Amino acid sequence: MAVAGQARIKFGTAVGQLKPPLSDGLMTQEAPSRGGAPFAQEDFMTQHPSLKSRDLSMTVLMTPDMVNFSGNVHGGAMLKLLDQVAYACAVRYSGRYAVTLAVEKVLFKQPVHVGELATFLARINHVGRTSMEVGIKVVTENPRDGQCRHVMSCFFYMISVDENRKPVELEAFTPETEADKERWAAALKRKETLSA
Repeated sequence: MAVAGQARIKFGTAVGQLKPPLSDGLMTQEAPSRGGAPFAQEDFMTQHPSLKSRDLSMTVLMTPDMVNFSGNVHGGAMLKLLDQVAYACAVRYSGRYAVTLAVEKVLFKQPVHVGELATFLARINHVGRTSMEVGIKVVTENPRDGQCRHVMSCFFYMISVDENRKPVELEAFTPETEADKERWAAALKRKETLSA
């Protein structure tokens, strides 16, 4: 049920108001529409500079070519999409090419079905000297009845690199909200475990 210039996902609200209860604290904010047409990304980010493109959402229709032997969407297909979302989120934040360093805590909570819309909700949780942690939550929607399910969560560690594929320093952000501070602290703990 699309409205001109604005998709809908059944959390009971339009995407512009999408704030699902996310256990890991991730939330996305979509650009509001202007007269039925979405704002240009630059306009939205100029009006909301504090976001600095730390959030990204992507919705993909799950198609029959993604199926595994049990008839559900193959986990490998989901991992590929997760990596693409992590890449896009990291590049959008850093403005540079990014490579995947590690993936942690990939949790397949429920199977994903062909015909569902899978929405990947990504956020930069922490920025180090050259690395970023991207938290991703996946929510599926059955477009016929609007039923939504939280099906996956994970964390990607991305490294920002230059043209020679050498790590480059990143501009950090200062966590301001309590949720941002909690995500930052949790990301630091995960990073320590990753380094050990």
